[in-house]
Amino acid sequence: IVPLNRAQSAIFGSGIPAEHPWPEPGEFNPHAGDAIGNHGNVHPQKGYRHLWAIAREAGRAVALCGPLDLSNADVARTYSEQVAPNVRPEDDLRLEYAPDAALVEAMRDCAALVYPYEPWVNVQASGAVRTAIEFGRPIVVSTHREYFDLPDSFPAVDLGSSAADQAAVVEAAIVDAEQVFAAQAAHAKARGWGWFVRLVKDQVGK
Repeated sequence: IVPLNRAQSAIFGSGIPAEHPWPEPGEFNPHAGDAIGNHGNVHPQKGYRHLWAIAREAGRAVALCGPLDLSNADVARTYSEQVAPNVRPEDDLRLEYAPDAALVEAMRDCAALVYPYEPWVNVQASGAVRTAIEFGRPIVVSTHREYFDLPDSFPAVDLGSSAADQAAVVEAAIVDAEQVFAAQAAHAKARGWGWFVRLVKDQVGK
């Protein structure tokens, strides 16, 4: 078993990739601000143009927190084409590594965490959606559900739909934030370390 990162572990004995166990969910924050948040390494498939389109449609700021590696040509292009042109005075960008405690402190103040990922062959290598459960606010993804069988408790925006329709999905999650987060936290708890150990034993035993 070779751990890759917080998102994925690989069971090479069977050749089957295994979802990394989810971290312990954070406590629900009933006093969040108005911004929608997104975190993790800046990456070409993370759908920043959709993130800002949703924010503009909803009249919300964007809080983006994560390392920006401009030495990577694809990342630099993504930043120059999808991030930089969309940034407004009200947006909060922290494009550098943040220790876990500082990241949680920054992101738990968001109304919702929004990850409108585009098709991505190695999406499982992204740990953002799972670690977002630590922030105590509802998580919204895209209908490209290559995140390992996310249940319906994770609202999904259709990237082919209008910005208004995408924003409506996010706003609905915010309106029912406590209920949505509770269902997502239950999924995370069910996919914790106990589940992972059982999965490993099952795969290794084959």
